[in-house]
Amino acid sequence: MTERCSRMRSSFVNVGNKRRPAAFFVVLIFVLLILSGCNRTGPEDSVSENRINSTPEEVSRVYAESVFTGNYLLMFKCYPSEFVVIMQEDDLSKFASWSTQIKESLLFNDIEFHGTDARKSEWTGDLESVAYRNAVAGIEEKFGVSSDDVTEINKCDVSLYFSRDNEDMYQKVSVISYRIDDQWYVYQMESLSA
Repeated sequence: MTERCSRMRSSFVNVGNKRRPAAFFVVLIFVLLILSGCNRTGPEDSVSENRINSTPEEVSRVYAESVFTGNYLLMFKCYPSEFVVIMQEDDLSKFASWSTQIKESLLFNDIEFHGTDARKSEWTGDLESVAYRNAVAGIEEKFGVSSDDVTEINKCDVSLYFSRDNEDMYQKVSVISYRIDDQWYVYQMESLSA
C-alpha cells in the first residue's frame, strides 16, 4: 500500500473513532428520553362508577381516594353490597361523622385532592400459604362472605396526588383487595409510606 493510501485510510479510521462516542451519546440520550416518557407521574383519569369493582387496581384507587377525601358513600362501593346492607344506623352515623371530620380537616389545612394512580399490583400465587389463608379468614370474619367464594387476593400500591398550600405532594398506600366471581372488593389498607 502506498504512503498516500495509508494516510487516507488512517484518517478515515480516526474520524470514525471520533464519531463513535458522539453516536453512542446521542443513542443513550434518545433511549433515556423514551424511557422517561414511559415513566408517567401524576394522577390517572377518575374511575367511572361502573368500573369500580372491575380490577384490583380500580377498586384500590377508589378506596384510597374515598379514605383520603372522607367520601364514605364512595367507600361503600368498594365493599360487597351485602356488607353495606347489614350496617346498623349507628355504624352509618359514625361514617358520616368521620366523613365530616376528614372534609373539615382538608379544608382547614388547605389540601386539594387531585387524583390517584396504581403502579404496582401483585396477586397471591400460593393459595395454600399461611398468609393467604389468614387473609381469607379475615375477609370472612370482617365481611361475612364465605371463604370458598374468595378466588384471589391482590395487593396494590396506590399514589394519592394532592396539593397543600399550592405545593404539589403525593402519598403512597397499599391496598389489599379480593375477588368474588368477577368483582373486586377492598379488604383493608395495609400500609402508608412517604
